[in-house]
Amino acid sequence: MKVGILGSGAVAKSLATGFLTHGDDVKLGTRHQDRLKKWLSQHPTARVGSVDETARFGELLVLAVKGTAAPDVV
Repeated sequence: MKVGILGSGAVAKSLATGFLTHGDDVKLGTRHQDRLKKWLSQHPTARVGSVDETARFGELLVLAVKGTAAPDVV
């Protein structure tokens, strides 16, 4: 399944790791792609993109952002 996770914090990365473990195709959507370099090096099959790209990518979308950021992301 194509899973788009909107967010790049600890919760988003943890969820992404879990989906990857189960064989899903995962993309994290963030405004700060540079913050995910280390995580991506540990999970080379994952992808990172903008929030808009990730929303279009996912068959399943997960909102994993701080509550105050949610209105901007949605």
